[in-house]
Amino acid sequence: IVLPSITDFTMLSLDELCDRLHTHIAKSDLPLEDDLTTKQLLEQYDHTSRDWEPFAMFDTEKAYTRNLITFGEKFDLILLCWNAEMCSPVHDHAGANCWFKVCEGSVEEHQYEDRAEQGLPPTPSQSLTFTQGGVSYINDNIGLHKVGAANGKRAVTLHLYSPSVRICTAFSEEKSEKKSCVCSFFSKMGELVHYSGNA
Repeated sequence: IVLPSITDFTMLSLDELCDRLHTHIAKSDLPLEDDLTTKQLLEQYDHTSRDWEPFAMFDTEKAYTRNLITFGEKFDLILLCWNAEMCSPVHDHAGANCWFKVCEGSVEEHQYEDRAEQGLPPTPSQSLTFTQGGVSYINDNIGLHKVGAANGKRAVTLHLYSPSVRICTAFSEEKSEKKSCVCSFFSKMGELVHYSGNA
């Protein structure tokens, strides 16, 4: 894969990002953890245009909502809306690749080593803070993580999962306990849906 030079680095609208993801991921033969083009496409997305706003649906009774923007045979593109001081549980990605970009606010990502086979709770490995425009990547080889809004304010993050994740595993931070979680959507393509998941 030939990456564009810095002079060719043009910003993308959300529609353009969706189109390029559909084309690129459908044709990619690389293991996606080695695919720098996908990360670069997210970096090129112009979040400051706020064309993600029609998909940004919050619920004050939930820590966060998962709002589906588009999907393909090999991926889902989802907008997550985080209430202030709320975070996800520690979780895996069921063998999928996960990228996210911060569209509003800032988020903290805490990564962990999975110690379940040793009968131990997850071990913290590193903590990172991402401000608007920041892009992160994780898969199960890197470890587990939890993500949440930082600085006492709500946040919005754009997540790309490839392949799609329908069930993940959530881990207790204090005990060697874990449970399966259904990854449902709060909205699809800008329309509210019946929410029945727990992640």
